[in-house]
This record gives sequence, C-alpha cells and structure tokens, in this order.
Amino acid sequence: MVDRSMRQALLTALDAIARPEGVMARAVTNRKWGIALALVAAATMFGAAAMSARLDARPAALTALEQEGKLHDATDRDIAEATQKEQRLTTAKLLGVALVQPWISAALLTLGIALGAWLVAARLSWGAAWVIACHALLPQAIKNVIAGAAALSRSSLSLSAARDLVAASAAPLFHGPFAHLAAQLDLFAIWSALLVAFGVAAVARTPRPRCIAIALAGLGCWAALLFSISNGGSHHGA
Repeated sequence: MVDRSMRQALLTALDAIARPEGVMARAVTNRKWGIALALVAAATMFGAAAMSARLDARPAALTALEQEGKLHDATDRDIAEATQKEQRLTTAKLLGVALVQPWISAALLTLGIALGAWLVAARLSWGAAWVIACHALLPQAIKNVIAGAAALSRSSLSLSAARDLVAASAAPLFHGPFAHLAAQLDLFAIWSALLVAFGVAAVARTPRPRCIAIALAGLGCWAALLFSISNGGSHHGA
C-alpha cells in the first residue's frame, strides 16, 4: 500500500509538468508537495555531485597561487596540494549549496506566488502557494539532471564551464536591451513561471491570461535584479 501510494504521488508530481492545472488543484487540495520537492532536491544533489566528480580545480588553484604571489616559486608538490585543497573546498560549496537550495528556492517562490496572487486579487493560502512552488520547481530538476548527465559525459570540467553545461538561455528570444535581461534566465525558468501561472489560475480560479502576465512580469523583475547584481559586481571588479 505504501509503495503504491508513493508511486501514485510520484506520477502525480511528474504529471504536474505536462498538465499543471488539474494536477496542481488536486495537489493543493490534498496538500501533496513532499514528492515534488524530494525530486527537486535529488536532482539538484545529482547535478552538484556530477559536477564535483568531473571538476578540474587546477586552473582555480593556479589562479589562487598567482594572486598570493606564490606561483613563481611553487613546486609541483605545492601545485598538487593547492589543487587538492581547491577541489575539496569547491566540492563542499557545491554540495552545501545543493543541500539547501531547493528549500530556499521553494520559500522564495512561495513569497513571489503570494505577492502575485495578491496583485491579481486571487484568494490563495500560504499552504497552497507552497504546494504550487514545489511543483513549479520541477523544470529546474530536469535542468539539473541534464546538467549532471552532461558533466558526467566529460573527462574533466572547469568551474566556469560547469555553469554553462545546459545551453538554454532565453536571450535569443529577445532583441536589444531585453536580451541582456533575458540572459539572466533560461527556458527552464520561463517554464517554471508558466507552471506557477497555470497553478494559481486553477487553484484560485483566476483568469489564466492575467496569471501568466503577472508570472512573466515577476520573472522579468527577477531577471532585472540579477542583471543589476551582475553588472554591479563587474563594475566593482573593474
């Protein structure tokens, strides 16, 4: 009975990707979010572990030694030890972030959904927003699985290359200044935003076009924030 109910919950979570309206409404009614978030967490950890397994920390270690002024006098043993240290630190960061990222993402998305529901005058409880958020993160789980598989297909991987394993930037869909904003997002983020819109529309019985508009507008604001942060960081570095 337990295996059957878990299998049904798993199929329901995956079905939310293809048919979000009906599935989201049932999931909110039954308060079913654990399987969806577990899938997201497992996929995130798989992606991080795969990248760690293929990570080549030598370039980062050489850069660190150069910044410290030790590269010129460094022996092969010094470089090997610095590489191992960098490998351990980067692996710990990747796995640590992967451990907490699904929960933080779900919490932030819940806040965004609650704000969006308020803007469209939809009656939506915090519990319903949480359930929708957990299911809306499933496209990110797919992205992490693809990224992990791509990492494992390579013999080695630098940290900068690990960030671009999945070529799904939304920038080609836009032109001019909007392309710079869209570069902060990918198609999986747009997919998640649409799942949010369909879920809120079904659960709160709000017009779907209005929900889609608010979801995409919220995604645009998030892209603008990321763009501002990255631009500020590059100017600061300059």
